[in-house]
Parts: sequence; C-alpha cells; structure tokens
Amino acid sequence: MSLDKCDVCDARLGEKPVSTFQAWRTAEGPRVCYKVLYHAGCYAQQIAPLDQDYATMEQLHCPGCGISTEHDYWSLWITSFIPKYGQRDVEVPFCHGCAAKFHGWLMEHGRLMEDRSGPPAALTSDASGDDVLRSLGIEPRAR
Repeated sequence: MSLDKCDVCDARLGEKPVSTFQAWRTAEGPRVCYKVLYHAGCYAQQIAPLDQDYATMEQLHCPGCGISTEHDYWSLWITSFIPKYGQRDVEVPFCHGCAAKFHGWLMEHGRLMEDRSGPPAALTSDASGDDVLRSLGIEPRAR
C-alpha cells in the first residue's frame, strides 16, 4: 500500500504509483526534468496514449493537436516505471504550442528534479578495496 497521492487527481493511491520522469531541453539547451506520480487510471488517460512507436511512422504528428511535426517538433522524453511491468521509454514529438502547454502542466503538478545530464561527479573515497570488503563483513583474500 502506498500513501502517495496521484499528481493528476490528488487521490491517495493505495497502490504503488506509476512514477514518470518527463524531460525536455529548453531553447537555451539545458535539460529540464519533472517527476510525476500517477495512479493507473490517470496514467492510462494522460501518458499511455503518448506511448506510440513514432520511429516507425511514415510522418510524425503532434499527439496533442495532430499537425505535422515531421520537420519541426519539441521532444518530450518520458521514462515510466510501471509496477509489475518495468520501465517504458518514449520520445514524443509535440508541436511547440502543445509542448508549451504540457510543460506548463508539468511545472504546476510535478516535482522539478536536479539536472543530472552532465558528467557524473568523481568518487572521493580514500578507502581501499580491502577496507570496503571489511565494511561489508567480508574478509579480503590474501594476495
């Protein structure tokens, strides 16, 4: 049982939520990412219709309004973690107007995540491999 609330309908979930991370790049280039929790019904209404195999389509169209986005679209990347199913990834080719509306909704209802798109920070541990093994209760082998 989960005490989390759905970010769409604000109902207490009572079940493990579908966690999504929805990201885009701004016109200046930085990546923006929001986390949104859904119960199954709201996920089925809001995100599942966007989960299409766009790569196999002869022509790209905005899923929001239907106009052609073949040569000009604003990608929204959605990573969903669905209980008992696993991870789903989709890149959605929104027109600029629909992308702006979707971004606005995410900014109002989601949780802004730290940008982790850059290189990872270096580990700063002075511990040796033997020290790590000992901290886990494992005696290192003699060399």
